[in-house]
Amino acid sequence: MKDKIVLIILVFIAISIGIGIFFFFTRESGTDKTTGPSTRTDEELESLWESDGSVSNCPEGLVCLSSQGVPSLPVVRLGANDVYAAEPEGEVEEEMPSVEEKPEEQATETIKENTPQKVQITNEDFRIWSIAWVTDTAQTGYIQFGTDETELVRTEYDDREENTNNLEKRFTHHVTIINSDEDLDIEGLTYYFTIVSNDEEFNDNGKPYSYASAQLTSSPSTPASVSITSNKVAGFSDVDYLVLAKQIDIHGEESSIVSGIYNATGGVELVIGIAREQDLVSYFPYSSENGLQVKLYGPDSYTGYVSAVALDELEDKILNIRAEKTGYNDEIFASTAGSNFTIESEVTATTSQDPAPEAEQQTTQNTGTDLPSTGFEDYWLFRTMFGLIVFTAGAGWIIVFINSNCKKWWEEKVVKDVEDW
Repeated sequence: MKDKIVLIILVFIAISIGIGIFFFFTRESGTDKTTGPSTRTDEELESLWESDGSVSNCPEGLVCLSSQGVPSLPVVRLGANDVYAAEPEGEVEEEMPSVEEKPEEQATETIKENTPQKVQITNEDFRIWSIAWVTDTAQTGYIQFGTDETELVRTEYDDREENTNNLEKRFTHHVTIINSDEDLDIEGLTYYFTIVSNDEEFNDNGKPYSYASAQLTSSPSTPASVSITSNKVAGFSDVDYLVLAKQIDIHGEESSIVSGIYNATGGVELVIGIAREQDLVSYFPYSSENGLQVKLYGPDSYTGYVSAVALDELEDKILNIRAEKTGYNDEIFASTAGSNFTIESEVTATTSQDPAPEAEQQTTQNTGTDLPSTGFEDYWLFRTMFGLIVFTAGAGWIIVFINSNCKKWWEEKVVKDVEDW
């Protein structure tokens, strides 16, 4: 009977230790695992830039950045000392080839689910440029490009893509190209590209899309950015949102289009300072009196629109756009639902199922800068504590068992043998 009790105790101790070790070494982190482009700290961003901001083949008289020195949009570092280019020594050419307008939709009567719509070339700078589009349903998407329209041998994926071997399906698509240092020397170099949507290639009415890169010029007068967010569509990714914007000055002149996609926090810090004049020769003059026009594309045919908001109203504020299920057929800078937005001092987190009644559309739910707790944040702590408790209990049983049995063995064997001897 005594041996059975000892055996049961040993089995219990072994199980306890096993459970304790399992829970201790398999505890999970409580960090947010939402997919999307990761946000970088200031130290990480700083490490992306060359110490002197220069590259080996930069044209004389200019301060340029290497291809590693430009973070992927929407996070672009434009500080007082971090510039795209310094003032050139020579005269800036007044004219350059303008970008041809691209059709907003594939010229077919029936648009397939994977057909790229609202194709736009954005963020047109000498170092970077982006291609943005939407699809009626969630599709994979990337581009194939090159400087020879017959040899599109280079591939670039969505800015949010984390695993190019297992592409994610999205309604919104945004691909950013960082021009190589070699291409930087060729002013007005033309790039050609096609869009691959769900493994099917799409082009511009039988020929590749094209883009003549903007020329090297002085740095933006003000490296400005604006914070943009919106209500989220329930049941879809919080990063499947695309934002297009342009500045409009007091004379009605419009800038080129800049764009960005939501990060894991459910918003975007949109860099509007790289917006250029329509001819792309120089940067658009920034003024707090300029207006900002914005179009938001979300998943499942949700869109939002801001007809005009003064930039001075957005300083240290957040532009919160109301997204409604209007479809993707509207003009880019227009909406059948009209212009609907609020300006807030704190981040809001709201979710929409269907378009709310008109009386409710002007109301936003402010929950502060932190998302509501789901309880998962503390789950890893519970597992760790439980594992430690069970582990301690098991270890305690071993100590007690060894102590009592060793003492008994010592008295029965060693002490008795000594006394007999």
